[in-house]
Amino acid sequence: MNRLTLGFALLCWLGSTCQADEFADRLAEIQSERPADVGRDALIDSYQSLLDAFPEHPDRGESMFRIATLWEITDPAANIQPDYQESLRWLEKAKDATAKDHELAHKVRFFIVGRINRDDPEGAKRLLQEILKNTRSSITVVKVHHERQRIAIQQDDFAEAERICRMLQDWMIDKSRQPESTFAKGKYFEQIQSSASMMMNGWAEANWPFEARKKKIDGLLETYQGRQYMRELHQETIELMEQRR
Repeated sequence: MNRLTLGFALLCWLGSTCQADEFADRLAEIQSERPADVGRDALIDSYQSLLDAFPEHPDRGESMFRIATLWEITDPAANIQPDYQESLRWLEKAKDATAKDHELAHKVRFFIVGRINRDDPEGAKRLLQEILKNTRSSITVVKVHHERQRIAIQQDDFAEAERICRMLQDWMIDKSRQPESTFAKGKYFEQIQSSASMMMNGWAEANWPFEARKKKIDGLLETYQGRQYMRELHQETIELMEQRR
């Protein structure tokens, strides 16, 4: 490569680097502002201006995601009400603007799932499947199954919900699936314990006879009775059921 070509390449590289830094700097600056101080509309306008200034930037999805969360703010004192349809519209834009294997893409899809899982459970399941296909994170994987379990309970598919719950409980001791760091393991185990809690609560609130619901809850404890969290969840759930009889 001759000097002229090398110099031109260096200038191009420096230009793209500066542009990338400028985008990141401006994004960080906007993120540091609080809606209570500058107003939601002003913040949204700032993010939109950033998107307009960098129409091809690969991190545009982050700005779109921030706009989506701003549309969900509630502040009666400032006469700010949430607009969930507008939020969902921006979540969809963020999803489409972000590579499927990017951590932000998973976060956005989880957000969308949380908003459509009741009205469009099949659409939510498809989004969860997309996450599974594009992640290597064990925490993200258990979170996907946790959400699938939630949807199954909402659809009164208790057989599927129980299958997922028991699968996750078995993963608790499967070291090949666990993350390495202590902090990550805590997040991983948290999802699994939450799965057991959700399952017991789902049975407790099911439109079944008391003894049928209790039998299911007892059965989950019987399988995993060596786990303290399972015993505690069982006791709390049965006590609550007794109070509601």
